[in-house]
Amino acid sequence: MKLKNVIYQNDFNIIGGTEQFVYYLVKKYAKKYDLTVLYKTGHSNQIRRIREYCDCIQYTGQRIECEKLFTGWDFSICDRIKADEYYAMIHADYKRQGITPRTHPRIKEYIAVSQAAADSWEELTGIKCKVIYNPLALDKPKKILHLISATRLTAEKGKWRMDILADKMTEAGIPFQWTVFTNSKEEFKNPNVIKMPPRLDITDFIADADYLVQLSDSEAYCYSVNEALTLGTAVIVTDLPTFREEGVEEGKTGYLLPLDMNCDVEMIRNIPKFEYKPKADTWSKMFAKGKATNKEIKDEYLVEALDTYERLHIIDSELGRIPKKGEQFRVSLDRLFVLLGDNPQNRVFVKEVV
Repeated sequence: MKLKNVIYQNDFNIIGGTEQFVYYLVKKYAKKYDLTVLYKTGHSNQIRRIREYCDCIQYTGQRIECEKLFTGWDFSICDRIKADEYYAMIHADYKRQGITPRTHPRIKEYIAVSQAAADSWEELTGIKCKVIYNPLALDKPKKILHLISATRLTAEKGKWRMDILADKMTEAGIPFQWTVFTNSKEEFKNPNVIKMPPRLDITDFIADADYLVQLSDSEAYCYSVNEALTLGTAVIVTDLPTFREEGVEEGKTGYLLPLDMNCDVEMIRNIPKFEYKPKADTWSKMFAKGKATNKEIKDEYLVEALDTYERLHIIDSELGRIPKKGEQFRVSLDRLFVLLGDNPQNRVFVKEVV
């Protein structure tokens, strides 16, 4: 096999900088130059995208001759492939990473991806190193839709519809990231859906999203949809009377999907922009008249963590992590009693800070 320019990568990891280097190199130059990529092992996704631009051949000991061979970490390939000229690519700061440099007598020139990497190489080996910065061949980025749901995911909340919508968007080639705040233990198979623990301060996340999604079987008056519309965030909901009552208008404030999810999703690319005024409540007419009186009720107590958490590797249920000894935080009165020892194990986790 006689080739022109061979780029050798011993192994293509699922992700990595050297993998990205090879991809951008062939994407940028394979139309102008005769390039061939050789590899021993590699992730199929990496191999597949390189083959869109040039030949990518698994090396199993074939007899190969080429004009120029460019290799990375594995310099031993220089003994197995006959080339007119051999080049080595330096993709690391060898000194800072504590890597022992390797050289090869056949290599004509060492090429570093930065001056920092070149300086490190030269200091350790005494061999001059040429600097060629990494190539870039970026595609025009697509708009990524940011979706959010804040839901318990009980049976009526339509988790199965969420799975279908995620798959439909993926099949349509719509880039998206969907964050679901929930206490449900059910998992999502679509990799674009990210499950997060529930939180009460959700409005910042709703306001930052392109859509709030709620695909319930039924709702009386959905708070998260009402909050989203008030914040100017479009919604994707099932076609229920209550959502229309709340102010969801097809294409104007969001999209109403049929309950059987037999629908196209292309319209989701067009994010509605709108102003919305929530319906006024009349609770002020329901209460008995009289001025408010201020009651001095202490509802939070400052506590300081003891070493119990760290010693027993116990995660605090409200903090969601193991607090360090001496860390201070606030708790309710009921919680204070529990942390002071009123628990099944009679363990004391904190002391009150007066």
